[in-house]
Amino acid sequence: MKNYKIIIADDHPLLIDGIRSIISSEKGFDLCAVASNGKQLLQIIPLHNPELIILDINLPEIDGIEAATFIKNTHPEILILCISTYYSKGLLDKLRAIPVEGFIPKQSDSRVVLKTIKQVVDGEHVFIKSPKENIYKKEDPVEIALLSTREKEIVRLIKKGLSTKEIAEGLYLSAYTVDTHRKNICQKLNITTPGALLRYISEKDF
Repeated sequence: MKNYKIIIADDHPLLIDGIRSIISSEKGFDLCAVASNGKQLLQIIPLHNPELIILDINLPEIDGIEAATFIKNTHPEILILCISTYYSKGLLDKLRAIPVEGFIPKQSDSRVVLKTIKQVVDGEHVFIKSPKENIYKKEDPVEIALLSTREKEIVRLIKKGLSTKEIAEGLYLSAYTVDTHRKNICQKLNITTPGALLRYISEKDF
């Protein structure tokens, strides 16, 4: 396995120690340097030639956004995984536009941090909006996103093998209402038969 050289850029010693501990437990990762501000980070990159930088957005002197932009303009081959206590859609849009390879909240547990690092070095782009977000879940196909919350609930029950009558009783609905939902689900998923619906939902993560 390739040995990935990593720089951490953050001004919080506890977070640095935490990531250091996570990285040291895995073969193939080498924490080669630490920077406490953006200016220092840009100075040490040529000295260590890292493959990955774990970069705090809120760095002193030169902030993470400016540092990431400069790095991608001068060393586009370096992977960047940004971290921050806060996030917003605007921030994630800005990071994607730079473009960095990923974002995780600082509140994420060690399992999430390690999994995300591995995904990024494997060539994936990972942007986690919340520490509770399941990083293993793939984005829903567009057609699944069209389903309402109730329709997705019914799909999950169909997937479990429940009949229309059982679903109706469990959700306190009439059988007619459940059948109507089933028809709407099939229409939205462009499916014409009950068998095709079962095959489709058995392959998806609802």
